[in-house]
Order: sequence, then C-alpha cells, then structure tokens
Amino acid sequence: MKPGPRLPCWLAAVALLSACATPRPPEGRTIVIVQAEGPLSLEPCENNEDFSGNVLGNVFEPLVAMNADLRLVPALAASWYTPDATTWVFRLREGARWHDGRAVVPAEVAASLERARRDPKSRRRPELSQVATIATGGDGEVVLKTKAPFGALASQIAQVPISRSPGPGARFPQGTGPYLIGEFTPGGDTLLVPAGDGSRLHRLLFRVVPDARERQRMLADGRADIIPYLAASEASAIEGSPTTRVLRRRGLLIAFLAMDYARRRSPYVVMKRNPFQDVRVRRALSAAIDREALLKEALGGNGDTLAQLVVPEAFGFASGVARPVPDLTAARRLMAEAGLKEGFEVTLDFEGVAVESSMERVVQVLARQFAQIGVRVIPRPHTTQELLARVESHDTSFYLLSWVGTSGDFGSTAEFLLRTPSEGRGTDNGNYSSPEADALIDEASSTLDPGARLAILRRLEERVRADVPVIPLLRREDLYGAARGLSFELRLDREIRGVTVVVEGKR
Repeated sequence: MKPGPRLPCWLAAVALLSACATPRPPEGRTIVIVQAEGPLSLEPCENNEDFSGNVLGNVFEPLVAMNADLRLVPALAASWYTPDATTWVFRLREGARWHDGRAVVPAEVAASLERARRDPKSRRRPELSQVATIATGGDGEVVLKTKAPFGALASQIAQVPISRSPGPGARFPQGTGPYLIGEFTPGGDTLLVPAGDGSRLHRLLFRVVPDARERQRMLADGRADIIPYLAASEASAIEGSPTTRVLRRRGLLIAFLAMDYARRRSPYVVMKRNPFQDVRVRRALSAAIDREALLKEALGGNGDTLAQLVVPEAFGFASGVARPVPDLTAARRLMAEAGLKEGFEVTLDFEGVAVESSMERVVQVLARQFAQIGVRVIPRPHTTQELLARVESHDTSFYLLSWVGTSGDFGSTAEFLLRTPSEGRGTDNGNYSSPEADALIDEASSTLDPGARLAILRRLEERVRADVPVIPLLRREDLYGAARGLSFELRLDREIRGVTVVVEGKR
C-alpha cells in the first residue's frame, strides 16, 4: 500500500498479509460446510448476510479487503493512495485475471462498482453513498472521487465485491478470488472449486440443511466438516463427541430490537395508534429488559450485554456508557405516563426459520419480560432473507435483528441502521429519521481526523440513546462446530475462508 498525505492515521496502519503462508492441505478433499441457508443469487452485491458471505467471500474479491482482525489488506488492488482529500486511487494487482482467464481491466472494475452503487437490488449502496464519481486512470488504476472528504472509504470499499457478468461459455458471474463456482442452486447447495493455481486447495461444498439436529448428526457421523453459527445448546452436544469440537471467538455479532418509529398507525400493533412513536414507551421497553438474565437463559452466558450498537473493539465505541439495568418500576411508570398502563399487543419479527435456535429462545425470554409491563408479544419467525426483506420494505412493527458491523466502525453501522432511508442509505433502518442524527452521520463521514471523528460519533451515540429507535441487547459469541483434526481461521466478520482450512489428519 502507498498511503497518500491525506490518508487518516487510523486507516494508515495497514497490516499486509503474513509472509508465513497458511499451510495448504492435501489435494482431493471436499470440505462440507452445512449451514441453514444459502445465497439466493450469485450477484455478490445483492447479498449482505452471513450465509451468503461464507460462500461468495471465497469467489469475489473487493479492491481492498479486511483480514481476520479487520485490518485493511490488499486484494484486487495491490495498493492505493489519496492524492487529495476527496480522491482515492486504487492500482489493480498486476496479472489479475477473472476465473475464465481473461485479464481484469480497470473499466470492468469501475463498471462493477457502478452496479453496486446504482442497482436498486444492490445491498452495497450505503458503502458507496459518499462516492461522487468512479473512473479509470493510468497504469491499471480505478479512481473514486468522494462528495466530501471521507476517511472511511477504504474500509467501506472492503465490503464491496467486484464481479463481471458471465462471458461466452460461462454459467456464473466471474470473480477473481481463490475459488470459482462449480455448481449452484438458488437458496440451496453451492460447490466451490479452486481457481487458477490453487489446485492444492480443498473443494468447498456448502450444503443447506435447515434442521439443526440434522446438521449435528452430519458432523458427528462424518458427512460434514464444519457447522457455522451454533446455538449454545448445539455447542454443548457437539463438545461431548469424540469426533467433533467447538471453535469459539468473540466477534462483532450483536442482537438488537428495533421498532416502527415513524408511522401514526403500525400494521402489526393491535391498537389504533402506534405506541412506538412515544419515546416513553421505547424507554419502558428498554427498562423492562433484564439483559443479564437474557444472556444466561437464551445464550447460556456465551457473550456480553450491550448498551450500544457497536462492540468495544469497534471504532466509535463509547467506553463511558453504563450497561443498562432492569427497572420494572420505572418501566411501568413510563407506560402509565404514555397512557398505556394496560399495555398493548404487537407482532415481533425475528430470525427463527432455518437459523440457530438461540434467537427463538431470546424472543421467548423477551416476551416474558415484556409481559411484566403489559406488552404482549406475538412471535413471528422468518428466514434471514425474509426478515431483511420485511425490514427494507418497512413491513414490520417490531423486530429482533442480528447485525455484524464488518467495517468495525460505528459510522458505517449508522449508515445502514440509523440514517434516514433515501437513495440507498439507511437500507436496514426500521423507519427512524432524525435530522440531527443524519447531520452527525454526515459530519463523521467527512471528518478525517480520528479524534474529531470519534467525538462526533459519541455525540451520535448520545442522540440515539436519547431517541431509543433501537434497543441494543447482546453481543453473541461466535460458535462453530468442526471435525477433529480440522482447523480454519476464525474471523471477526464470521466468514469462512477456504484458503485457511487445514486438515491435520484423517478422522
């Protein structure tokens, strides 16, 4: 990397790939990864959730990538620099080729970024919302101009995979990653095979198995090698087997509640007015939650309680914010002041179909706690894709969502979850809109000095804490089931990368 004079110091500390290469496993093995869902599309920018990331992150590279600890590293771009405050120049890796063997040219990369920025189906528009123009330069360069100084662009670009449409004779979109797509069923199984000179890498078969118990049986009897995203109860069963083990890492995954903040009437609340428009109701809900009990009962204590939308390792975390404690007396008083002493009934949407059962237990515990202040919850489970579709179309009144801020930056998370929805921004915002919050998000994005930027993000956190459009709950520990003798790199962003899978012996 070649940092320019305007590159902020909090991005300039770039960790290059280790000179000690990860040992490559023997040829010929197919690693079977069983997960609850699979990508519905192979267009990488149409996907933005863990199960798809596991598959497509092996096939498509961004210009700049994040390593396992979220440090910036070269990817399709070998280097990048900033000649001025609003210009970012990415120089492509020499000899880069698409999976069909064609050389990568800057115009194709620029076209891919334009699709990600403008296509209504793209879920990567927020990362490119501050980009004004995308062009090509000399010596294999792609040049991005931002609307204003935007220090987080490199970490944002790291979330945008580069692809090309299939050429003659190709069935699938083309990438430049270490794997190419061998077979694909929308929402089902995907086979990845090593690309180019990666013949010594294992093949990867991502099997979609909705039933958690069947996934465990497959791991136990050798039909599967890896299960991502275990629930605590599933991990306990796997740890007791002589042929399997559990791998753990505290990562970026958080769970939070959000509600219909804006509409006077909300579709899934059983009353004429929308109670969530009253900040006293939102504060009452937060005060009714015993997060420590929730963590213990629903997640077996595997994780942490949260008062913010980011974890302590993320940029923008406010260390002085106290962890919330339950206060039923205050919660009941707030409900009474809002004219809702008897409470109300609402449907709670959550990820509970073909995903880890811990979310269902989280909802069960929350329903019991909310009942103490008269709020009667009707659980409505969905697949991850279904829930995201509901959130994006605002077809929900109250929902529980898991979120991974893969850039490790509160400002980026705010772009998705808190920015007023408009022109690709605020894509996962459940109707919250605050001119003050929007202004702080914009100010933070255009501030290069890390100290000043941190101060702005803390003001944003204070604004959000006062408005309570979301209720942070927990940071969940990432749990993976694996066959004994098999290891792979555990990443903060939770993605499984085939190049790190090592088989140390036969089972």
